[in-house]
Amino acid sequence: MPHPPPTQSSNKPWSGANPIPNIQQFVAKLDKEKAARDKQIDEDNAAAQQDPTIIAHQNQPHKKGTTVTDPVTGKQVVIADVGKEMMKNVDNPTVRLYHQPL
Repeated sequence: MPHPPPTQSSNKPWSGANPIPNIQQFVAKLDKEKAARDKQIDEDNAAAQQDPTIIAHQNQPHKKGTTVTDPVTGKQVVIADVGKEMMKNVDNPTVRLYHQPL
């Protein structure tokens, strides 16, 4: 496959000397170092999988609450009961004004 001629600056009109690039040329020009980055990411992922200090995320147990059916999704969800701290904020609301003129 012959190499395409070097592209000229974008401010010149398309012509035989400045051809319109095809999709493959355009994508190759956008990201010339993609293969090297992908290889580095794959190596990092392989090293991370072999590292015994990395543990998988584990979900925390649900707090006490009521299990109900979500009317939109139809799935069972747990609704947590409102705590005393929340009720204090409801009984004594406060307003914070940011960027208040001095």
